[in-house]
Amino acid sequence: MAETTLYDILELSPTAGLDEIKAAYRRLSTQVHPDRGGSGALFRLVREAYEILSDDNLRAEYDRSGINSGGPPRRARSADGGSGLDNDVKTLAERTSVLNQSLLRLEAAATSDHDRLEVYRVQLELQMAQIAWNMAVFRQLRAQGQWEAAARFHIKANEGERSLPPIEKLIASTEIQIAEKARATQATDSSSVRMIPCSLCGVRNRVSPNAQSFSCGICKNKNLMLSCQTCGTQAYECKALSGNAATYVCETCHRENPERRNGERRKTERRKGVPD
Repeated sequence: MAETTLYDILELSPTAGLDEIKAAYRRLSTQVHPDRGGSGALFRLVREAYEILSDDNLRAEYDRSGINSGGPPRRARSADGGSGLDNDVKTLAERTSVLNQSLLRLEAAATSDHDRLEVYRVQLELQMAQIAWNMAVFRQLRAQGQWEAAARFHIKANEGERSLPPIEKLIASTEIQIAEKARATQATDSSSVRMIPCSLCGVRNRVSPNAQSFSCGICKNKNLMLSCQTCGTQAYECKALSGNAATYVCETCHRENPERRNGERRKTERRKGVPD
């Protein structure tokens, strides 16, 4: 199968003049432009064909490559002997492989919103690396004069670009979700904190729900959560300076609760099965 040439892309003969090249470019660029429902990859090919054929020096070099005359295409070489493009392709291929392995590990271990956010970010980075690889292969094939094969990789790169916005939306929505959950948690925590007066000095202290004790910010004495042995009502009572829980009167049943030493029950209480 004959190679597709730049003249074929613009639907021109090799003897076409500059005016014909300009007219063909205006006509085809309008037809294949993405804004008019065309392909971005084809539009770029048409533009690149025009940029080469409309320049006398570039066109002459292209014609000397042998593609137009039907001979075997010669590989275009860079200043370093043509190895630059090959190195780019190799480096990008290695980068893509590393990102793909990282993505597999992250997907297997993802359990939280933060984990999924990292997965989406690596997916975006991987997709961008694949686009760059396709473009590097496209440039290499174009330099070799393999225009038809180069066009296929150009199309793949264009398809990859269309996949970026959905991934970016996933990242943005996940970041919003994480931020909203953090704000909700913060609001819940702040609303559930209670102001409890110290049973020794009466100063009110911020106490978290279900806290079994708290130290007063003023008198530094420790308030213990105790249950009335008669009615079971729970209340914070201050620990005496000696280290023992003070005897206190329940505000509900107005019964006096016996003193507890270091939080331990007396032997008589254990025998009677009196609850804490």
